Amino acid sequence: MKTKNRTDRSGVVAPPTSGGAAATKPPLAGGSARPAGPPILVLEQTKWRVENQQGNRDMTIEATKVQTAYVYNCHNSVLQVCVCVWWWWWG
Repeated sequence: MKTKNRTDRSGVVAPPTSGGAAATKPPLAGGSARPAGPPILVLEQTKWRVENQQGNRDMTIEATKVQTAYVYNCHNSVLQVCVCVWWWWWG
């Protein structure tokens, strides 16, 4: 039976006991778990691929409205996306 105010739930969280599951887990490594490949900045059909950039602060993409950008594994980098919108006046 589900009710909104159950009496068996007090809302108090018990402190963790020593030697529990949280104490036995090793600390996780930061971003070093993934191997870095060669830096990639390339246009493939309508998708820009930007991968494995480390400390590159001068990346610029001249894109159109139908293109997409796939950014993966870029650290301490800046990517500027300039979207060119074409507009004609047929007046």
